[in-house]
Amino acid sequence: MAKGSRSTKSLREFSRLAGVSAATVSRVSSNQGNVAPDTEQRILKLAEAVGFRPSAIGRVAFGGQTHSVGVLLPSLRVSFFADIAAGLQIPLLNQDYLPMILQLWPADEQKAVQRLLDHRVDALVVNLVDESLTTRDFAIITKSQLPLVLLGPWHAGLTADNIASDDVLGGRLAGRHLLALGHKRIGFGYFGEGHSSADLRQAGLTAALESSGLTLRKEDIARLPPHSANRDAEFAAQTRVILRRADRPTAFFASTDTLAKLVYQVARELKLHIPRDLSIVGFADLDFAPLIDPPLTTIHQNGMEFGKQAAEMVLRRLQNPNLPQQSMLMPTHLVVRQSTASPAALRG
Repeated sequence: MAKGSRSTKSLREFSRLAGVSAATVSRVSSNQGNVAPDTEQRILKLAEAVGFRPSAIGRVAFGGQTHSVGVLLPSLRVSFFADIAAGLQIPLLNQDYLPMILQLWPADEQKAVQRLLDHRVDALVVNLVDESLTTRDFAIITKSQLPLVLLGPWHAGLTADNIASDDVLGGRLAGRHLLALGHKRIGFGYFGEGHSSADLRQAGLTAALESSGLTLRKEDIARLPPHSANRDAEFAAQTRVILRRADRPTAFFASTDTLAKLVYQVARELKLHIPRDLSIVGFADLDFAPLIDPPLTTIHQNGMEFGKQAAEMVLRRLQNPNLPQQSMLMPTHLVVRQSTASPAALRG
């Protein structure tokens, strides 16, 4: 702002000062065109002189955009989602879009979406937590007709672009690693209610086992119900039953690192040594994975890159609404640490 100048307080106040309508000022500030070049230059010079910068909400009132993107993530306390949030910010801010980030847990998804719509965001980037949502539940999003990028598995009933980790590959890599160590019976920790990343990770594990003539037995699967108040205790109880059996698995693939931590707890309770008595593989490579005892073998996901690619995807959609549907699989890879080893029987 020029020294000694005053700062105007509103779009309407500045438009009176410029001698034009508020709608004209809004069109200039939003680069919408339809303003005579000499008028546009006069408005821009006056705005610089008096330090005027229109609010996003003011531009919306006259048909402009807020240059904001609503982002819904399950929990920013989980390092993978915090990394996604950080990765999203860089490309969005570089293109003058403000990410408005909300964490869903334990918030209600529909209320969170409504709050973002009330603030007139130009697009949505969403990681859905509630897998039981139906097409009717998505009505609030579909009616908005905003560009939408889904993080994670695609949901039927939504017209959206999509970016997800290669969960099937991750599950296959975990299975191959344990098979190469000599494990024949592998347990699985499942998170969700169906149509989730855990289904794809289980599919990858199952494919790896079947390629060696083995199967994933239903009685070796522990499930964590995500909306239960006692979900951790319920998962631990199921895992306890599995690991107490005489023919228990010698290895366990948890569909998230957080579940892997629960398997650690149950194993220690049952006096099972990791990895001598039980090998454990997680999924995500969260910040605690290399720090727990023993450090966790897991499938790595790059949250920062995930966020950057999601931001680029939504920016492409904003710039060209008629693009064909975009879909991207982010690579995953195995990180071997000290939580996996050959079964004790093979070591003598």
